[in-house]
Formats: sequence, C-alpha cells, structure tokens
Amino acid sequence: MSECVASSASFDRDRDDSDKSRQSQLQRAFASGIVGSGHPVNEVRVEKLREEIYRWRTERQRVLAKLQAKRGSTTAGSARS
Repeated sequence: MSECVASSASFDRDRDDSDKSRQSQLQRAFASGIVGSGHPVNEVRVEKLREEIYRWRTERQRVLAKLQAKRGSTTAGSARS
C-alpha cells in the first residue's frame, strides 16, 4: 500500500513539474510574440542606432577633413622653405 502512495506522490510531483515547464514555455512564446521584430520598441531602437551611426559618420568626416586641411597647410609651408 505504501508503494502506491509513494508512486502516486511521485506521479503528482512529475505532473506538476511538467505543467510548470509547459506554462513557462507558453509564457516565453507569448512574450516572444509580443516583442517580435515588428514591435515598436525594436523600431525605435533601430532608428536610434541609425541616428547614432549617422552622427559617427559625420563626426569622422569632419575630423578627416580637418586633418587633411592641416596636412595640406603643413605640406605647403614646408614646400615653400
């Protein structure tokens, strides 16, 4: 008789673990569905990243132009000497 009780308790515990696992999987699937690639949060994030890349490019171009102008002025000055 005690084997049946132990077996039943084990079965109930396994079933509870399985239900929790299934529930956890459903919650993850639901969350993934909400925050998919078309979600507004991702769209805003991508737009902010694009703006940051644009800012880096323009800053890089400004610094390169400044360096080239500086090199040009030093090269012209040394050619005159």
